[in-house]
Amino acid sequence: MSDGILAGTESVNAVDRAALEAFAGQAERMRQAREQIDKDGLFITRNGVSVPHPALEIERAASREMRGWEAARPDLFAWRMAMRSTDGGGDDDGDADTSLDDELAQARAARTAHS
Repeated sequence: MSDGILAGTESVNAVDRAALEAFAGQAERMRQAREQIDKDGLFITRNGVSVPHPALEIERAASREMRGWEAARPDLFAWRMAMRSTDGGGDDDGDADTSLDDELAQARAARTAHS
């Protein structure tokens, strides 16, 4: 997953590259946590007591971190937000009238504003 996020980012500036690498790291952490949960189940037994799998919190924390990056840097992550709204995942705020072209234009405007 993280390789896909970093593909084609060689030409971005160092600050943007660091943000993309941090985002990709969280994506990888979330993927690994999900794999462990899928393998072990949502609950594990600890000292004879069934408890939520610790990887659930790791997955949630990584997801929160990724959403934070998306909110803080819409210019850098507009493609991800657009992907989530078109694949049925994530929150699209019910804004079905916004096209991908509109979202890309908004991202370009945000990037220009941050420059």
